[in-house]
Order: sequence, then structure tokens, then C-alpha cells
Amino acid sequence: MGITAIMVNFAIIAIDGCYGSSLHGLADVLVVANAHLKKTLNETSPFFNWQFFTSRNHEIKTSNGLSMSHALAEQSEQQFDVIFIPGILYEGVKAFTKKLSGHGDLYQWLIKQHQAGAIICANCTSTFFLAEAGLLNNKTSTTVW
Repeated sequence: MGITAIMVNFAIIAIDGCYGSSLHGLADVLVVANAHLKKTLNETSPFFNWQFFTSRNHEIKTSNGLSMSHALAEQSEQQFDVIFIPGILYEGVKAFTKKLSGHGDLYQWLIKQHQAGAIICANCTSTFFLAEAGLLNNKTSTTVW
């Protein structure tokens, strides 16, 4: 009895100031998982697919200075299985609050994706983006940074 290959589609959302290691770390894990599954199951098609997006601005810069330019998540009409927002550099309450308040379109897109069945996840400081979107209302959550 074999395993039927099902493609799992990820959206990785790069927000200006995000940690490069967190942004690219998930993609690296998915590369390794695809390679392992390909070898183990003798499968030619990848199990995991991912796309990088930005929010608010097409061009962002990670906390370590890497510039990236991608399509805006909030303009994507594709339904994703998993959406991940990597942690961003915390530069004080004023700057952080300003950053959180500038992503209303992203929040609406995340809600729509969640309502259609997407798993929405974040790490570190980006869990606050999930809270701002209302996705953590009446839920217990934990974050660290």
C-alpha cells in the first residue's frame, strides 16, 4: 500500500524587518523534507510547495539586511494550506505598534484564508500579527522573543 502524494502549499510572508533565519529556515526544512520523501517513497513530485510573499510593500529588507521583492500576500487569490509569518526584529514598543497597525489588508487576507481552512502560524514577535488579525481571540497562546 503506497502513499498518495498530496501537494501542501505554503505561503511564507516576509514582513519588513523579519529575521532572515526564520524566513528562510522553513523553506530549508521543506527542501529537506521533499528530498527525503522523494528518496524514501520514490516519488517524483514534491509534497511541499512554497511561495514567498511580502505585505504592504513589494520590497522588504530582513533584519540582517537582505533585500527581497515579492508579490503582496494580500493581493493573492490562491488558497493556501499553511501560512507562516516569521518573527520580526523588535525595535521598541513605538516602532512595533506602528508596524502592527500598518497591515490591515494582510489581516483581512489572513482571516479569509483561515475561514477557508488554512493553518495560520507565526513565531516570535509575529504572533502579535495573528492577534491583531483577531485570529487568537478567545484562544490561549504563547510567544517568546
